[in-house]
Amino acid sequence: MTEQDPGDDVQTTGTELEKIVSRLHEDNENLRDRLKELLQIMESSMDDLVEAEVERDDLQRRLDVLLSHPLAWMKHPFGATSARWNQRRG
Repeated sequence: MTEQDPGDDVQTTGTELEKIVSRLHEDNENLRDRLKELLQIMESSMDDLVEAEVERDDLQRRLDVLLSHPLAWMKHPFGATSARWNQRRG
């Protein structure tokens, strides 16, 4: 049996630790990149959601006007364009 020098174990352990640190650093960078991608997707989804909510609120407002003024519906049954035109005229 041969005896190993304790310095060899330390050397091997140091090399293994360097590999582990390097791998962890790469994993960390990959996770940061993925987080950036996910944040961009989330921001885009939030923008779409805000647009949809604005459109929904606009449609709800138009529906409320039409329901509160039945004659408006009779005059402008497909009146999205006409209603906008009337709003501009005052």
